[in-house]
Amino acid sequence: MNPLDQLQTVKSKGRRMPLVWVDQDTEVPEVYDRPSRPCPGCKQVTSEGQSITKLFAVWWHHDCAVAYLRGEGADEAWRVLGRQLADRPSLFKTTQTRAIVEHLLRMASE
Repeated sequence: MNPLDQLQTVKSKGRRMPLVWVDQDTEVPEVYDRPSRPCPGCKQVTSEGQSITKLFAVWWHHDCAVAYLRGEGADEAWRVLGRQLADRPSLFKTTQTRAIVEHLLRMASE
């Protein structure tokens, strides 16, 4: 099984709009909650019901994230795993640790 098929996804609730509140004392508008950001892969905001996944602390369309990790983001994904391994080695199995280290060594030798 391909590890990319195991990315955790959720269904998008659609575009988030910022909530604006005007303070009655100062009459200064305050904005709560951030509006939706576009997917880094396709630059489109998600629509309600689309599968999304969080990658590098940003929400992506699932298909865009998979395409990125299979292409230009493959090395970046291994660096992220390397950082996670360094931070919390007990979360990884020996075979996973070995695979991560082998890929990082390959990247360093290129």
